[in-house]
Amino acid sequence: MAKASDMLETLAQELARIRTEIERLRVEEAALVRIQAAFSGEKMEEPSAKKRLTNVKPLVLDIMQRAGFLGATAAEVVALAKVESPNVAPATVTSLLSRLKADGALLRDGDRYYDIRYAKDRVEQRVTEVASSLRVN
Repeated sequence: MAKASDMLETLAQELARIRTEIERLRVEEAALVRIQAAFSGEKMEEPSAKKRLTNVKPLVLDIMQRAGFLGATAAEVVALAKVESPNVAPATVTSLLSRLKADGALLRDGDRYYDIRYAKDRVEQRVTEVASSLRVN
């Protein structure tokens, strides 16, 4: 029987994949709408000079809290941030992850980031994994 943590990680990965696909489809839809408008002669609404961007830090912290004990890779955080705020730049998210790690708000283990509130359990789990791998049968 699969562990609950393995199942949750699989679900989180699938959700991130689906959200990334949704974002890709939104971009594709917008391109097709522009092409359709150009061919039909319709005048497209001009975007405002500069839309107010979402404050990325609370968004990323919220994503990391929702990731909980499973944590998230930078790519997963970028994908989830793009779903909630399509204008956010991936470089902004990855830079923020590094800064939050340096500030002690996140822990990084391998390629996954964890909200520090869940990090203690993650560190204990890693210690157990390492100890198990060192045992001689």
